[in-house]
Amino acid sequence: MQDNIVPLPNRPAPVNDFWFAQLEARLSRIEAIVAKVESLLWLVIASFALISGLELIRIVTG
Repeated sequence: MQDNIVPLPNRPAPVNDFWFAQLEARLSRIEAIVAKVESLLWLVIASFALISGLELIRIVTG
């Protein structure tokens, strides 16, 4: 059986504006998800700090 391998030149594959638009859309979705996770993490940290502060006040005032 004969190997039919075509040598390719050493250059990147051509891309068009549609490819860049898809890439930008996916990256923007990833950035939006990261922003949501970051805000939820800050909410959890703030809630933990508030609850800890309230418990500390309750213990001190006893």
